[in-house]
Amino acid sequence: MGNKLISEYAKNPTAQTLLFENVIDIDFLTTSYAHMMQEYLKYKKDKESIIFANTMLALSHIYRLERSKASYYINEIKKTNPNLTMRPSTTARWLGVQLLFSFLTSDSIDKELISSLHKFHSAIKKEETLNGKQGREEFESIIAFMLICCKEYSLADKIIKNDISNLQTLNHNGEGLAAERIVLQAFAKWGSQKSIDEETVFAIEESMESINEANISNIKSLAYAMIGGYYFNQHKTQRFNTYFQTALELVTNYQNKFSEIKLLKYLSILLRRLNETNSANQCEIYAKGMAENSGFLFSKF
Repeated sequence: MGNKLISEYAKNPTAQTLLFENVIDIDFLTTSYAHMMQEYLKYKKDKESIIFANTMLALSHIYRLERSKASYYINEIKKTNPNLTMRPSTTARWLGVQLLFSFLTSDSIDKELISSLHKFHSAIKKEETLNGKQGREEFESIIAFMLICCKEYSLADKIIKNDISNLQTLNHNGEGLAAERIVLQAFAKWGSQKSIDEETVFAIEESMESINEANISNIKSLAYAMIGGYYFNQHKTQRFNTYFQTALELVTNYQNKFSEIKLLKYLSILLRRLNETNSANQCEIYAKGMAENSGFLFSKF
């Protein structure tokens, strides 16, 4: 979509809803969708829209490893608090990006943000309508992903509610929780327990095609890296290579440098277990250089 056309759409109330708010293109958050958000912010001035756009722009700059620009939008976000009349997804993104930025720039996550997370989650869970259930699942999925990025696996696991029956349901008839949620459940458990069972791997492999096509650089790269790690531990080298290479290709193609560093760091750990010290060092040096040039600490990835 050309820049002139984006600007015209950004002025149109119907287009604002259909193209900017309902289709959140995380895969292009570092490129075209970031530009769309900048245009949208010029014309949509209600409280929720300002929170939504500033949140997406802050996340865009985190993914690009642009700390100073991310900091600017984080400060803009802090000027406006969400409320329970807003979409749960807006509140989740408002909280999530602050959790991630706090994790990346401080010794520990701001405790007030964790308190806000529990407060909003409790309130959203009380909504028992169909829309309330959908809103709750969106909130939990967005927050769980951000907590995983912050290495808060146990809390992510509690938020997303890991339940193997959901994996079985998805595996057998394609219904139940969304594929993205299944991956997040499994990854939260994998992060906290450092293991994943065969049944979960097979369920995720069968559900890959169901993953939201506007969010594959995040969710699919997580899934491919996790399954690749499983096959690494099973000494199935070819399958490990295929999955991990695909994960790296996804994050580099979509210019998600944040995820690229995390994958390279994990790869260096696996290579050391194979006594491939030189290759492991190269991965780590490259990833560390990317992190330190951004102003973020390598240890946070």
